[in-house]
Amino acid sequence: MSCSGKVRISRVYLDVETYRPEKGLDFIGEDIILIGLLPDEDEKEEPIFFENFERKMEKEILKKLYEYLNKKLEENANALEIVGFNILRYDIPLIISKSLKHGIVREVFNLGQEHEAERLSKFWHDIYIVDLQQILLPLNKMMFKRLSLKNAPQILSNLKCKISSQSIEGGEMIKEWYERQDYDKIREKNKKDLKVTRDIYHCIKNYSQK
Repeated sequence: MSCSGKVRISRVYLDVETYRPEKGLDFIGEDIILIGLLPDEDEKEEPIFFENFERKMEKEILKKLYEYLNKKLEENANALEIVGFNILRYDIPLIISKSLKHGIVREVFNLGQEHEAERLSKFWHDIYIVDLQQILLPLNKMMFKRLSLKNAPQILSNLKCKISSQSIEGGEMIKEWYERQDYDKIREKNKKDLKVTRDIYHCIKNYSQK
């Protein structure tokens, strides 16, 4: 805590891309192929990618994620805030599930297997999580239907915010791009998603402070 009594928070935007062989089977046989992170420090900041396009490095990119988050906590802030879209229902549960599968707690945190799930839950509990999809529910008649990142700028149009005009592709394209080995399109999609997520966050934050 600083002398002014304010907690210094480091904010990072998170978006995970996955390869899902069978349509509709969320979490079942689904591989994380890219983890995108965008620090909220400068508008010119570029995303950081941890990639697993060979589908053999899932454990390694998860370790890199935790090392990055731990470093943020140690070096830059007294608190860490992770912001994303639908991350409470998708990205973070998937990361936790995969972390348990690969024994991440034992290796990253140098802890034994005892209470592994509880320790992992404690790590995520101690981070502030902001899910913009859930924040936008009141502007979408409290319905998740059609409440996607792609539709979010339209939902927020009355707030007259400056949100990136980049066209956002739906996640349904990931499977096709991956199977064509068009990895640059996956990277570009993730980059756009992260930057739009950042714009939405600041739009809501600025509006709330009026």
